[in-house]
Amino acid sequence: MRKVKVMRGFTELFGEAEEAVGFFERLRGLTKATELADGYCLAFARCPRIHCHGMRIPIDVITLTDTGLVIDVRTVEPGKLGPKLGGAYWALECRAGRAAELGIEKRQNLQIQPR
Repeated sequence: MRKVKVMRGFTELFGEAEEAVGFFERLRGLTKATELADGYCLAFARCPRIHCHGMRIPIDVITLTDTGLVIDVRTVEPGKLGPKLGGAYWALECRAGRAAELGIEKRQNLQIQPR
């Protein structure tokens, strides 16, 4: 895992954000999670679609283009498959309900930066 920052302007949205970079990290994702901290986010680059197979908890998925434009925000339940979205590059996974608490909506711009 690689530490990253998820930014909206000058505001860091998640205090503990990581990017899954290797094959097994990407495959495993959050499947072992039984709960997620408010400040945690797992990012996937080059990810047009996510799945929640093997998951135990629902998650929020924030989908971004390669330039950081938010194109979708939704909660995905365990065992479900998210939609395949044209233009999707980043998928950010966090605790269900957290995206709304942070005010993340379509057409906003977020930046993923190395920490």
